[in-house]
Amino acid sequence: MTRDLARWISSCHTCLNRTKRKWLRCSVYNCNNCCGPVERGLGLTFHKFPLDNAALLARWLKAVGRPYWHPRLRSSICSTHFTEECFDRSGEKVSLHPDAVPTLLVHSDSAVRHKS
Repeated sequence: MTRDLARWISSCHTCLNRTKRKWLRCSVYNCNNCCGPVERGLGLTFHKFPLDNAALLARWLKAVGRPYWHPRLRSSICSTHFTEECFDRSGEKVSLHPDAVPTLLVHSDSAVRHKS
């Protein structure tokens, strides 16, 4: 590795904050939130899809606004899409109530119609 390249990497914010594990990204259409160091510092949390509950999963998928897309095991939605009432903050870790559905800043059919 050349000295210039090494110097550039050592000062690159993205390179310094990259970890070996893949970052979670929000699956909601047009949301760019990811689970990086900056976002964790802002208090963003990421919540996996309820793959074991078909009825709840259907409601989450409607909110995502990505037709023909299906979540994978690591797919998640960030906390900005849930109301405060959806969260259980009683424990050490923030979690969602079992029946929580993302409703904030989510996809709507009318928004798609206006874009086309």
